[in-house]
Amino acid sequence: MAERARSVKKSSRHRERIELRGEVRAADLDDHSFSVRLDDGTRIRASFTPEQEEAIKAESISVETTTGQIVTEVKPIWEAVLEIGASVPEQEWAKVPKDGAKNLHHYLYGAPKEE
Repeated sequence: MAERARSVKKSSRHRERIELRGEVRAADLDDHSFSVRLDDGTRIRASFTPEQEEAIKAESISVETTTGQIVTEVKPIWEAVLEIGASVPEQEWAKVPKDGAKNLHHYLYGAPKEE
């Protein structure tokens, strides 16, 4: 067991650039770490330096959609939601229940309505 620990310690000093394909599952900016789930299901946790974080922020973002299309400029989610909301006619917004948050289970599952 001690031999294995030594070999892991030695390999941690070796740095080589590799490319992995997977999905970012979590990121902690305070801890400077993130986790990725590879296409085969393997999970990897890694860290980044504050300098790398700044470099990432400065780079343009590209996203590959499920259809394989590459999108180079991605809007923040709140901008996309505002655009969608602006395209909905006022008469449709009038149909949205005013107590939707309080009575969510009523509207989704038919539970008794709270007053």
